[in-house]
Amino acid sequence: LKSFEPHHDETAAAAIIMAARQIARTVNAKAIISFTCGGTTAQKASKKRPDVPILAISPLLTTSRQLSLSWGVYPEYVEEGVLDTDNFRSM
Repeated sequence: LKSFEPHHDETAAAAIIMAARQIARTVNAKAIISFTCGGTTAQKASKKRPDVPILAISPLLTTSRQLSLSWGVYPEYVEEGVLDTDNFRSM
């Protein structure tokens, strides 16, 4: 019967995704922002169907293209030299 138990992802990424979803709901955020290279976190967040869109910023064009197929994910390709995560508010 164990095969019928729901699968719970107990990784750090899963905890962060659930926290981001809850925070977005609590503060009425307009979006969840995810900086990503491979797109895994944004894809996992998409599976949880958050109430707000997920903006996935990636320095890899192939990742951005793949993420465009994920539910609720709006990928943005930004060249690596242009991406300034230390000063995100000025972007």
